[in-house]
Amino acid sequence: MVCASTKGEGLTGALREALAMERPVVSTAVAGNVEIVRDEETGRLVPPNDPMRLADAIGFMLSHAERARQMASAGRRWVLENCDERKRAQQVEAIYREILARLPAKG
Repeated sequence: MVCASTKGEGLTGALREALAMERPVVSTAVAGNVEIVRDEETGRLVPPNDPMRLADAIGFMLSHAERARQMASAGRRWVLENCDERKRAQQVEAIYREILARLPAKG
């Protein structure tokens, strides 16, 4: 799977879905994509607007199938550990609790 975004769009859901399906990914290093695609660990990251580096990363994945499978497997583990709905709900709840704790007490 290739994500060639040129500017921040949050975390690209298609990357998360591809990794959940244990597919190799190549992505530009924009916004939240760098959280899920860790270069050489869960996929390949390249700078945005650099078609040569993007092509090289795609070529690498195609010509190094075993290494691509290893990164995809690591990506799947990352998604399963970090993108579980319960875990995401707990993280959002923690953010709200932190914000509420900063508010002045009414009384």
